[in-house]
Amino acid sequence: MDIALKIVALSALIAFILLSIFAIISLVGALRSMKDITSNIERLSRQLDISLKQIRDDFDQITNRLSQSLDNLDSATMQIASTTKSLQNGTDGILKTVNSYTGLFNRLYEKIALPVNEVILYSSAIGKAVTTFTSFFKGRNK
Repeated sequence: MDIALKIVALSALIAFILLSIFAIISLVGALRSMKDITSNIERLSRQLDISLKQIRDDFDQITNRLSQSLDNLDSATMQIASTTKSLQNGTDGILKTVNSYTGLFNRLYEKIALPVNEVILYSSAIGKAVTTFTSFFKGRNK
């Protein structure tokens, strides 16, 4: 029995050694995988850091350009407001002048129209009287 026990113990020892070797090989493979994963994560982290810096730089450029554009828009808006105000003042002046001329033309029409109408009426009446008078004398001479 002693030999059988030794064989079983030796078999168990060989199995334990083989299992330990398999565990060591598996752990070495896992360690290599972990190193690969670690290097991939570090590489990804560096690329992500570079991308974030580029995004931050692009965002800063966009912010600066947007700020400049808004400043230019404010300046343009002020110029448009100033131009509109001066245009409104000029338009008001033109309207006052036109209204003055309209009033002047209306007063002139009122002053001239009645006498001109009377002159036309009297001229027409005189013309008819002369025509009647001449036709009366022409009728007597025949």
